[in-house]
Amino acid sequence: VTLSGNNLQTDANGAYYEYDGTEKKPDVTVTADDNNAVLAPSDYTVSYANNKNAGNATVTVTNAEGGNYTFVDKTEPFAIKKAAAQLTGSPQAKDLTYDGTAQELVTVGTATGGHIKYTLDHTDPSSYSTAIPTATNADTYIVYYKVVGDPNHEGSTTPGQVSVTIKPKEITPKIT
Repeated sequence: VTLSGNNLQTDANGAYYEYDGTEKKPDVTVTADDNNAVLAPSDYTVSYANNKNAGNATVTVTNAEGGNYTFVDKTEPFAIKKAAAQLTGSPQAKDLTYDGTAQELVTVGTATGGHIKYTLDHTDPSSYSTAIPTATNADTYIVYYKVVGDPNHEGSTTPGQVSVTIKPKEITPKIT
């Protein structure tokens, strides 16, 4: 059994497709083991399993009733590799002034094939969260963000960053 078709690639681990949300059905060629004759499609049936989402998929060839050959079912594996999640909108720094309350530092970022996580402490991988970081005091903060992939997409490994300043509140002091 030989697999082929548009967008089917091979590497050291075998045949694979990249995930795109569609079912993958590689073309199948079946040859006889005694004389390398290529079997006609009427001599076998083809079925696919787990062939839409990222992961391990299979194609199984079964001899067709009334065909010219009989054989034990043959299953060939192929993979569907995760596609890359894409950042479609970077978080932007908000224009903030101290008001005594916790304020969200950036706008919401957007991604396809995943979602954005944020942190103020990029040295702690467990600190990333879907919640937008907040701060209260006038200061400059660095918000780090990254795309986290869904089951069919790989996330980013390198975080982006945005510098945000909460400006001091300007007041006119009154002496009493």
